Amino acid sequence: MASNRLNQIDIKLLQALQVLIEEGSVTRAAERLHITQPAMSKTLQKLRDTFNDPLFTRTGQGLIPTPKTQQLSLRLPELLHQLYELVSEEGFNPAESRDRFRIATAEMISFTFFSPLVQSLFPIAPNMQIIESTLGESYLEDLASGKLDFTVHLTTSCPDGFHATPLASATAGCMMREDHPLSGSPQISMEEYLHYPHVRVYFSRMTLNDVGFVDQLLANIGKRRHIMFETTHANTAIDILRNTDCLMVGSSFSTTPDPASFGICERPFPPEIDFPELQFALIQHERTLNSPAHNWLKQQIVKSATNHMLRTPVQPFKN
Repeated sequence: MASNRLNQIDIKLLQALQVLIEEGSVTRAAERLHITQPAMSKTLQKLRDTFNDPLFTRTGQGLIPTPKTQQLSLRLPELLHQLYELVSEEGFNPAESRDRFRIATAEMISFTFFSPLVQSLFPIAPNMQIIESTLGESYLEDLASGKLDFTVHLTTSCPDGFHATPLASATAGCMMREDHPLSGSPQISMEEYLHYPHVRVYFSRMTLNDVGFVDQLLANIGKRRHIMFETTHANTAIDILRNTDCLMVGSSFSTTPDPASFGICERPFPPEIDFPELQFALIQHERTLNSPAHNWLKQQIVKSATNHMLRTPVQPFKN
């Protein structure tokens, strides 16, 4: 039974295995653990009995790991680190952290969100690992199960068992290529806005009924735009804008700190479209609320978002 196998595991054996993997030599492993070579050989035999595998083969170049050991080497460092944190009385130390965090975002904000965050983490937590994934339909279930640690979403309200930390708010406007026929207009009329085809960048659960904000506002006044292309990839949408007369709802922070570098400009919506301010939040499950590592990273994310995502206004009209 699995429980009987677990009873055979000695943490010191796992530590010894990690040292053997790193050193590739019984002699050097013994020296590093401050034990005799015969004692190290006995430890290796215990490890072989525990895992029912030779673990290493001896060659002139040292110990060569078996496939079983290669598999163990991928998981063992993280496991030992987690066990250390479990029994450690010290607080979270980002400089030594090898924690792995999975964060899901809408692709439209990935560039602006992750690049500044990783830049800020690199000097203070160089061994931490951030894994990005695309925000999907099951993000709440994934947060609850541990498949995700955080998500960034256009909402500040959560169901029971989840917690939202406000990150940033930003205005939105009508995006288009710089030489678009409407780019010279300080104010776009509703007729002009609806005359051109549109690109829509979609992400899961973007609104309660999964209809874009502007489409809801248009429906409220009996209007409808023609969405020629829909995508989850912001870069694809930007490329289409650069090469067509399509329009897109967006904010400069969702593409690049400098939209003009992509040949894109932003203009205010027609007066009839009272577009709400975009409110972004960091969402987590309650299981991580008391985790020192998660709380530390949350602080860094809030700081990064405040510095790089907060309140990007629509660009003023220039002749």
